[in-house]
Amino acid sequence: MRSRKSIYIAIGVLALMVLLFLLINISPSTDEVETTEQEVITEDSAPEVEENPLVSGKFTINQLKDSVSLIENQEKRANFAHHLSAYYANAGRLDSAAYFEGIAADGFPNEENYLKAGEEYFNAFSLATDADKAEEYRLKSEDYLIKAIALAPDRPEAKTLLAVLKLASDQGVAGSMLLHEVLLTNPDYAEALYNLGVYAMQSRDFSQAATNFERILDSDTTQVRANFYLAICYQELGRTEESISLFNRVKELDSSPEVQANVDAYLDDIK
Repeated sequence: MRSRKSIYIAIGVLALMVLLFLLINISPSTDEVETTEQEVITEDSAPEVEENPLVSGKFTINQLKDSVSLIENQEKRANFAHHLSAYYANAGRLDSAAYFEGIAADGFPNEENYLKAGEEYFNAFSLATDADKAEEYRLKSEDYLIKAIALAPDRPEAKTLLAVLKLASDQGVAGSMLLHEVLLTNPDYAEALYNLGVYAMQSRDFSQAATNFERILDSDTTQVRANFYLAICYQELGRTEESISLFNRVKELDSSPEVQANVDAYLDDIK
């Protein structure tokens, strides 16, 4: 005979499935679902349930994982994993969001799911403060992005993210080559141009960097990042008036205090 505790867990899992599929927002409980900022979810790390989750409204990590495994249809299971990923992403738990996107991609493999898993692990990598965790997320992101590229070699998103991962490691040349490959089929793809520009700036090739940012602005003059970095390039190249003009444009485009203070600091240096 099943224990009362296991019955409660089963009821709670089913209730959670219904709630999420109806898109009802469930607030995370720090008592029931608590991991460190960059800790990947595992069954061993989940706490035990001591109360009826349907009554308390609290759900553990194990229940979330169990709720996914209960769904036999692969596509529906992937969709549910997407819901859980979005839930954790909204709570700022990027490692957990990546974990569930990985479940979706592994259980229902296609181009979009591989790309989404790669993106979420990329996000977790970008904000990881622990070097070992960062490397773990980077490798997982690369794995999913490579699988996405294999299914859709002409789409620029996965190749660009993979290139950025390589630029962030010791494979800068390979990353640069990937970005140029993207531009062969998508010559105006802003993310590829932007990252090539930043890479050129890191090499202090401000002339080449400026060319890439100018190409972005040829298509969209409102790109804040491109305006900002082009202004820096012009400053380094001695094109002072053009630099000042672009910095002032950035201030018009983005009124956030951080951007305003950053631009003012550059303008003070020029003056």
